[in-house]
Amino acid sequence: MKIKVLQIIDHLGLGGAQIVAKGIFEAFQDEAMSLYALRSTPNQMLIDNENVRIADTQNKYDVKSFFQAAKLIKSTGAETLHCHLEKATALGILLKTTLCRKTKLIVHEHGRVFENRGCYNPMLRLFKNVVDTFIAVSHATKQKLIENAGIEPGKIAVLHNFVDVQRFQRSSKDRSSKPAEKDSFVVGFAGRLIKRKGWEELLRAASLLKDTAPQIHFLIAGDGPDRKKLLPLMKKLDVGACVEYIGLVSDMVKFYNSLDCLVIPSLWEPMGIVAIEAQACGVPVIASDTGGLAEVVTNGENGLLFENRNVEDLVNKINLINKNKLLRRKITETAEQTVKKYSLANYTNALRSIYKELQYS
Repeated sequence: MKIKVLQIIDHLGLGGAQIVAKGIFEAFQDEAMSLYALRSTPNQMLIDNENVRIADTQNKYDVKSFFQAAKLIKSTGAETLHCHLEKATALGILLKTTLCRKTKLIVHEHGRVFENRGCYNPMLRLFKNVVDTFIAVSHATKQKLIENAGIEPGKIAVLHNFVDVQRFQRSSKDRSSKPAEKDSFVVGFAGRLIKRKGWEELLRAASLLKDTAPQIHFLIAGDGPDRKKLLPLMKKLDVGACVEYIGLVSDMVKFYNSLDCLVIPSLWEPMGIVAIEAQACGVPVIASDTGGLAEVVTNGENGLLFENRNVEDLVNKINLINKNKLLRRKITETAEQTVKKYSLANYTNALRSIYKELQYS
C-alpha cells in the first residue's frame, strides 16, 4: 500500500526547511507524495514535477490557499498532512479541525519554537491534541517543544536533518584552485543574514585576527535582512582586506570545497544543515555550543565547539584549527565517518516508519 502524503510548506525560498521538504519529496517518489507551497517567492527552489504545486500568490496570508490545499487533499487522496513552518502548521491545524478531520497531521518543527514569542507557541499549546505527531530536528528542539509549547514527550519523534552524501563530497581540486593563495587559510560562513546566525560575532573575530594572523581570510555566503548592516560593520571594523562577502551561492559543494574551515557562530540553532554538509565535504567545522549544533559536533572529535557569543574563544578555536594540522586531519576523518548516520537513506527509512505508524494508529 502506497503512503499518501501531502507536504505543505510556507514557501520554497532558500532555507533549511525547504531543503528538507524537497529531499523528502524526491526520496518518496515511489510513494504517493505531493508538495504544496503556500506562496511564491524570489529565488525559490525549482522542482520540475507535476506533484509540486505553488500557490499563485506572494501574499503570506492569502485565504485561497486553504481551499486550494483542501482540494489537493481530495484530489490526491492524501491520508497524512506533513506541515513545515508557521503558516503551513496553522493551515494544517485549520484543515484538520474543519474539512479534513480524518487526515493525520504531522508538524515538522524546524526551530520556530525556540523563539517563544508571538502566537506560534500558544497555537501549538492550544491545538496540541489536534496534531498526531511532532517531528523535531534535534533533541534540543524536542526539549523546546516540551518547555515552550507543552507538548508531551511521547508525541515527539526526533529526526535530525539529512545530508546527501552522494552529492556533498570532498574535492581537493577546488581547494587548490588558487595557487597564488595556497598558503592562506580560508574560513567560511554560510547562512541567512539574521542576528541569530552570529555573523556579527564572526566579523568581530576577523577584526581580532586581521593583524595577528593575516593569512586567515573569511568568505561570507548568504543573504537576508541584515545584509544592509553587514557591509557598514565590515567598514567600521576595517576588515575589508580579510573578509569577502560573496552573497548567495548556487553551488554549495564548490563553496565548501574552497574552504579550510567552516564556522557556525549561531546564537541559537535547532540543528544546522550546513554543519553536516561541510563535514561530508571533509571541511573542519567550528560551531557554537548551542542547541542542536552540540548534537552534531563533538568537541575535539569531529569538530570544535566554542562558547556561545564568546568571540575570544572563537578566535582561539580558529587559530587552533589553523595551526594544528594533526588535529585538523583527525577532525576531518572522524567527521566523514560520523556524518554518514545523517544520510538521506537513513532519514527516509526513519520517516517511512513514522508515516506507517500513523497509518495504522
